Amino acid sequence: MKLRDDSCNYVATQQNVKVKTLIRIVFLTKSHLATILANANLNTLKTQAPAVKVPPGRKCNATIECVNNAVCRGHAGELRCYCNPGLVEEARLCKVPPGEECNKTYTCVKGAHCVGPPGNTKCFCDTNFEPEGSFCKVSLGGECDMDEECVENAICNGTAENLLCECDSEFVEEGKYCKKPEGGHCAETADCVNNAHCSMTNDTCVCNDGFAPSDGFCKVAAGQKCSDTEECVRNSTCIGSPDNQICECKDGFKQDLGQCSEQTSLVTTGYVELRFVLELRS
Repeated sequence: MKLRDDSCNYVATQQNVKVKTLIRIVFLTKSHLATILANANLNTLKTQAPAVKVPPGRKCNATIECVNNAVCRGHAGELRCYCNPGLVEEARLCKVPPGEECNKTYTCVKGAHCVGPPGNTKCFCDTNFEPEGSFCKVSLGGECDMDEECVENAICNGTAENLLCECDSEFVEEGKYCKKPEGGHCAETADCVNNAHCSMTNDTCVCNDGFAPSDGFCKVAAGQKCSDTEECVRNSTCIGSPDNQICECKDGFKQDLGQCSEQTSLVTTGYVELRFVLELRS
């Protein structure tokens, strides 16, 4: 048996062997071929060659296998690799989504770990990650490398040394997520901030009854019941007895369509008007 270089590939041939068909096997490196030849003869090379494994979505057949936890299925001439039921494709592999059972064979998606007592282990998102669909996304304020890593409607922004996930310009941060503000364009109510709905009239986020616009959010309107000042519209406080608290405008502000707008000086205006009347009578 001898080795020869054939257009940057290495080819094995065997002399003095009576065969009807020339056996020709191409290897990527000479060392790869030499290692196999040291342990086997050419007649067994075909069965000992490592199987090719392809990721989900790629074509497969009897000699082209799928990666672990994926199966080759479909109809003749159109066989492809698919992740086993309950698994999702991530980085060309099949992984377990958050909330599902996991083990040494079935590992979790990026940003999650397999935790729990023996026999009842599940994937849970790590700190600074949030479950989103079948994956774990970087939370707002968490370090990132690209937009796709962040939670929905967020971008990876900052300096090269300090890239963090933050809401895109058309969204506002509400809790752990990025939502369309009051007045923002929407497709469904889930797009909008809390206490708002997506109006079918003009496809914009509109505050629900009892709530009023406040810096892009929908807060408890002035004059409505509340339990904490944080719930109230801007320039108002939650006051009253424990069982009957309402959002009341602060001093210097007046209630106007559920909001608290700055009040003009009535004393000065009244003085000017009164003086004008007296001058007319004199």
